[in-house]
Amino acid sequence: MHLLKAFGSIWGGRIFKNETIEKAQNRIFLEETGLQLNRDTLKFLGVSDHIYQDNLFLSPGFGTHYVCLAYEVTIKSSDLPKTRIQHSEYAWRDVETLLRSDDVHENTKVCFKF
Repeated sequence: MHLLKAFGSIWGGRIFKNETIEKAQNRIFLEETGLQLNRDTLKFLGVSDHIYQDNLFLSPGFGTHYVCLAYEVTIKSSDLPKTRIQHSEYAWRDVETLLRSDDVHENTKVCFKF
């Protein structure tokens, strides 16, 4: 079994208007991994703020503030996605390696420190 602290580059996205957190989690997890989310293995870790100076539209004068909900989910190693579903590339790393990696964004690392 692999324990994935599921966040950011592992799974992340927007919650749509009138969409519950549970429905968003199920939708996003399926979109990002191709797997059905097993809610029995879902563990809430905490909340973090991600603040950027720019914004999606590259409009001057304001940045972006994401409020991120970090979760851990247990996935069998045999169930790990083997194809690229949404991203051009991805990697499975243990937490210690991820935290030492220069190619992992600091905001992603925050959620692996809970």
